[in-house]
Amino acid sequence: MCTVELSITPKSWVSQTLQATSTCSVPTSSTWNNTGRTIQFGSANAAVFLDSSDTAYITDNDGNQIFKLLKGTINATIIANATKPADVVVDTSGNVYIAQASMPQILKLWTNGTISTFTNVSYGSFGLAIDSSNNIYISDTFANSVLKLSSTGSGNATVVAGGNGYGNASNQLQFPCGLAVDASGSLYIADFGNGRIQKWVSGAMTGTILIVTLVSIFVTVDCNNYLYVSNGTNILRFPPNSTIGTTVISELNGASSMKLDSEVNMYVVDTYLSIFSVL
Repeated sequence: MCTVELSITPKSWVSQTLQATSTCSVPTSSTWNNTGRTIQFGSANAAVFLDSSDTAYITDNDGNQIFKLLKGTINATIIANATKPADVVVDTSGNVYIAQASMPQILKLWTNGTISTFTNVSYGSFGLAIDSSNNIYISDTFANSVLKLSSTGSGNATVVAGGNGYGNASNQLQFPCGLAVDASGSLYIADFGNGRIQKWVSGAMTGTILIVTLVSIFVTVDCNNYLYVSNGTNILRFPPNSTIGTTVISELNGASSMKLDSEVNMYVVDTYLSIFSVL
């Protein structure tokens, strides 16, 4: 599930969040060079996450590896192995969390290099997000719900979206995939099976449908709460609470995860990693 056989190559999988800061560095009028600089490594990269130093963490879904790429370099290092890694996030201490598409374990790579099971889902997960308090959000894709758990792993995971069975009602999800969370704790969900993007305000029992008739499994949000969505060939940007998006990057081939760095350059996984400079 959460594959992209409808319109884009099945090499691409999920997306995640853009960490918001108190002062937003992303102008609402931002545009990007449509010709990206491509860095080739791995066999079928799936998702990218950027930490506060703009270090990139990239999943290689087919190669079953996680790469780390320092800012300004082109040679990535392998930091972990996983089974069909679909998404990755990193907490403020540098611990890495890995969602596996076909395994029930969410993995945690500690800063000392050891790997352990952070928590379990019903079967596999296709989306992760992390907020400024280091809470981890997990798409429990086959249970049609999204879970929240502190990065310390203390306490039980709580259902913060869905969990009411398979369906298209406002309190339901259908194979949730990519996730994003904004500074207020609102959660954005690529509700893949329903072909929509939902927003769940923190503590809400139901979601608000933001975008419909757009089959996407990738979503991120910037510090102005502008929503970025990939449909495989384009990256679309939607102003807050708007259903009208504009294309900011086009002519891609199976684009999946996208992130903005501290200089507002856009990192896009398009089989390989491409970096599009802001204009």
